[in-house]
Order: sequence, then C-alpha cells, then structure tokens
Amino acid sequence: MAKSNQPSYKGRPVGHSNFAGVSGGTVLVLLARNLPDSYPIKSWLVIAAPSITVAISFLWRFAVNQAKNAMRNWEIARSTDELLHEIEQLLKDPNIPECEKQRLLAQKQAVRFTRLEELTKKLANKRAAP
Repeated sequence: MAKSNQPSYKGRPVGHSNFAGVSGGTVLVLLARNLPDSYPIKSWLVIAAPSITVAISFLWRFAVNQAKNAMRNWEIARSTDELLHEIEQLLKDPNIPECEKQRLLAQKQAVRFTRLEELTKKLANKRAAP
C-alpha cells in the first residue's frame, strides 16, 4: 500500500468552536474599528476582543455538544419506540408460535427495563448535580 504524502495531524482537530471564536473576534475588532474615535468603548472592544473570542468559542462548543447529545438521545428514544412497536405488531400476529411470542415478551421486558435503568441513572445524575 502506498504511503500518503498528506501530513498526519495528531493534535485536536480544528472544529466549529475555533471558527466561531476566530470569526467572532474578527467581527468584533472590525466593528470597533468602524466606530468613531470619540466613542470611549472603541478601545475597550479592541482590547477585549481576544477574551471575548475565547468566551464565544467556549459557548459555541458547549452549544454544539448540547445539540449533539440531544440528537443522540432523540435517536435512541425513537429507535427504542420503533423496536417496541415492532414487537407489539409481532405479538398480534396469529401466525407466530406461542414459544416465539414468549421470547418476544421477554425481549420487550428487557427493553423496558433497560429504559427504566437509563431513566433512573438520569434522575440520579440530576440529583447529584449542584
């Protein structure tokens, strides 16, 4: 196999948070430079731009992580509901033998218990948070 001439980066990948921070800081400096010199806040905006950039970057990363977690949780809940619905449909099928229906009922209970354990952990984590 031929080795790629592309350099390999082992550090943290450049993400949306870096982009948001850099663009936010640049916009802030550009806005400050367009203000008239008589505005006392102009110099403060230029001086504070790096700190504000770090804050924007942090908030953006936090928002992206929250969105990813919400999407993952929604997908898990949707898949679980689909699974339970499919089991219900199979249980209603008269062509399914009784021994298979017992196995389906056991799977249904296992899914429900798993969901219950996850909700219990979620509640415990919320109670433990300050």
